[in-house]
Amino acid sequence: MPTIYCEFQSIGAPERGASLLLPASISSLCDALDQARLPRNSSMKSIKITKVADLETMKLLTWIPPDITIEALQYIAQSMEYLGNSGNLHPFLKRMSFEKPPVQMPRIAAALRSFGITTPSPILPVLDVDKYESVFFVELAGGETSMTLELPSNGEAMEQVYKTLGRDNAEECIQLVRCHAIPTLDRLQGEFTLDDLNHLAQTIQDLERSGRLPVYKALLEKYEGESESSLMELAERVDYYEFHPDIDTPAELARSYLHYRYAIQDITFYETTDLLAYGERLMERYEYTATSYGYLRNMGGEDPILPFVSAARPAAEEKSQALT
Repeated sequence: MPTIYCEFQSIGAPERGASLLLPASISSLCDALDQARLPRNSSMKSIKITKVADLETMKLLTWIPPDITIEALQYIAQSMEYLGNSGNLHPFLKRMSFEKPPVQMPRIAAALRSFGITTPSPILPVLDVDKYESVFFVELAGGETSMTLELPSNGEAMEQVYKTLGRDNAEECIQLVRCHAIPTLDRLQGEFTLDDLNHLAQTIQDLERSGRLPVYKALLEKYEGESESSLMELAERVDYYEFHPDIDTPAELARSYLHYRYAIQDITFYETTDLLAYGERLMERYEYTATSYGYLRNMGGEDPILPFVSAARPAAEEKSQALT
């Protein structure tokens, strides 16, 4: 269970940030990086922690050093989770509250050792997308037989499941589906066959490796509450959407539109124009949707309103678009 709430931002772009519950899974961290518009291979040293709080009480943990890394904070959170299970969390927090802040990591580690934490907990792995080959983790149970399966999977592994549980019974044996790639799909429920899940897993994996997964996440947020049967359809339609991870507000949309469409460079113009109101009109006119991952628009088979980088449309092609 998470024990720490933290907020962070990019050192190079402090206006962009996200929040994260720790200890975090790799999918949760990747999702937070997507929301902060940071690349998956971001060095943890390029991220600045701006707020750390006890998740239960939301009180700031003032003893945490301001220059702490996410890896170190993950270690503290995992240790606090262990202390919570052993009944020692509140004594540990009380002890740390008497320390003069900020408390450096060697002293924090010494305090943890005094409560029985003698070995480091697993730290966040390197964010190398190609290392994470599975998207879904599936638990199946039928009678006295239980199995686990990671998807996407080859035909041999799938056939082994069908052979053990029976092809007609396999879907009824699905007990748990967890998604490593997208936290919102964790503990997925619904009428999915194993073949459906395997196909969706392969599609999500392809999106992640091509850099288009944030678009799919934005679509899932836009169409939240839609039937689960549309998950595959949305995954197959990401290339139909104009996506801008660099735009967070209507004012930024307006600035980008005016700069691209009319090549306006005059700073005074932008300072004296109501960009918020103009951006809101653009959102209504062109049906842009604001999501946690950026601005999204269904192109409907037409050219994009603003240039954007996607796997389907190479940057060179986008840069050559004429101003209209």
